[in-house]
Amino acid sequence: MSPVLIQMWHSVGLGLGLASIVIAVVALLGTLYALAFAVVGIVASRGGNEDAGVSAAAGRRLPTTNFLVVIPAHNEGSGLTATVQSVLAQNYPHLRCVVIADNCTDDTAEMARAAGADEVLVRTDPENRGKGQALTWAFDLARSWEWDAVCVIDADSVIEPGFFAALDASFQKGHAVVQSRYDFFPAADSKNWLQQFGAVSKAGENSFVARPRECLGLAQLLGGNGFFVSRAVIERVPWLAHSIVEDAEYSLLLAQQGIAVHYQERARLWSRQASSVRDVQPQRVRWASGIWQLLRKAIPILFATAWRERSWRAIEEIVMLLMTSRLVLIYLWVLSFAMSFAAPSLFPITWSLLAGVAVLQVLYLLLMFRFAGDRPVPFAGALLLPYYVFVVLSSQVLAVSGVNRHLWRRTSR
Repeated sequence: MSPVLIQMWHSVGLGLGLASIVIAVVALLGTLYALAFAVVGIVASRGGNEDAGVSAAAGRRLPTTNFLVVIPAHNEGSGLTATVQSVLAQNYPHLRCVVIADNCTDDTAEMARAAGADEVLVRTDPENRGKGQALTWAFDLARSWEWDAVCVIDADSVIEPGFFAALDASFQKGHAVVQSRYDFFPAADSKNWLQQFGAVSKAGENSFVARPRECLGLAQLLGGNGFFVSRAVIERVPWLAHSIVEDAEYSLLLAQQGIAVHYQERARLWSRQASSVRDVQPQRVRWASGIWQLLRKAIPILFATAWRERSWRAIEEIVMLLMTSRLVLIYLWVLSFAMSFAAPSLFPITWSLLAGVAVLQVLYLLLMFRFAGDRPVPFAGALLLPYYVFVVLSSQVLAVSGVNRHLWRRTSR
């Protein structure tokens, strides 16, 4: 090999090595970013939050918010009864429970009526299927009804007592869009690793993302289940979010209008999980597909906002969106590690950074198992992480490739 080619080879290798260092630094900063929120979430849980006084005041007065409760349901006849009954069992005076039986081929409408729903709206529009389209249709029908805020609850959920009283406290506080605490039921079978890690991961989203972001006054994303939007906001920003991740899409539409999404942890509901990889993967592929589409659309808009308004919040919101799946940090780690072999002379720097990322990621995981949920989870459950990562990773690969991007196909639970 000629001296010129050798020099070029070394230059390319050095360039890749330097790039691996940059990527490792980004992964380290992203890990510290996530860890900082986790610490804030833990501290906030220990010290209580500002809603404690609001909840106490709410207990001394009658709630006044008139909630329209909308339950979109596609072939959910087998599990819908528990959801409707948990709504009707609330000791709350101003509720109207409406079920949307959307393009159903089972007995969803009949089961909703039998469970005691105030209204059952049957929608048949196979060319425009999906939760977002169903909500747009229902909100349009509800214009002539009396309500102050609409609360959306998935048909596989059960809400805790005091749910609407807590949401009423937020509404009276002036919050026009609020996401409740949305958890997964723990695994009924202690050997079901998928459900175990799913429940822990969901608890982490609540305790280490939503809770600290609310404490710090940062932007939130709607979680798609257990949220309310005031009538004034719906009239100002109509529900035109029809993507696979309609909740996140609507959150960004609200942000563009300067309307904040708040988080109310004292309002809580639980959702059932899929019990097998075969059942959960189609749902995760749809979700990942929607997130990729949302990122392509939202990030340029947020960058433009950040440049035009010199807004650090817009930059932080970009980071939040990119960190929606924390697997991005694993991708960066692997990429940096692979590229580092192009420049052996830089091994000490790159591998020291990557070792730091790995240690902090393990710390984050241990904190999640210890503090995210209602009670500590055995640390042995962390050994399940490789299986869970494989399921999520494979779903994201399928999503990027465009495989199985079906809208709102019911997930077996």
